[in-house]
Amino acid sequence: MEKTSGYAIIWAVNCPDRNRPTMLRKASPTYSRATSGHISAIKAIADANRDEVGFINRARIVQLVEENRIIVAVLKGKVVGFVAFRHRKTDTQTTLSEICLDQSVRGLGYGRGLINALYQDCISHCRTYIRLKCTVDSDANSFYDHLGFQKVATEAGKVRRLNVWELVVLKIR
Repeated sequence: MEKTSGYAIIWAVNCPDRNRPTMLRKASPTYSRATSGHISAIKAIADANRDEVGFINRARIVQLVEENRIIVAVLKGKVVGFVAFRHRKTDTQTTLSEICLDQSVRGLGYGRGLINALYQDCISHCRTYIRLKCTVDSDANSFYDHLGFQKVATEAGKVRRLNVWELVVLKIR
């Protein structure tokens, strides 16, 4: 997977001339496959968001990194988010198992960036869709809907009901 980077332009709030706002450059994160150097930061983000993603033990993160199944968002040298996934071998589905951002960067578009990086990876691996499950009462449902995922089902989970979301990557004729 190729690293991607860019800049977002934001308008300054306290401009010297209110009639002519100044533009500032705000660094955007780079998105790439996680390495062993990212494991501690991924674990810290997962632990800080345990209520949303559940408990993810370090051994699982190590395994996902070794299997090349985590994409990280890195901003100014610091991991600020990750998405864990699996390209299934039996069909062309990619399963998104976790997506998580540091609380300090929520609402800045980095979650969208992680989904986009996964989407691009799916294209390069000829995947036809991304699928995930999310508890019906989670705020994340609106995030997936906003990004173009379609709710295809609601099913019973171990404890709570789950919405099943899919995003088409490649259409098969």
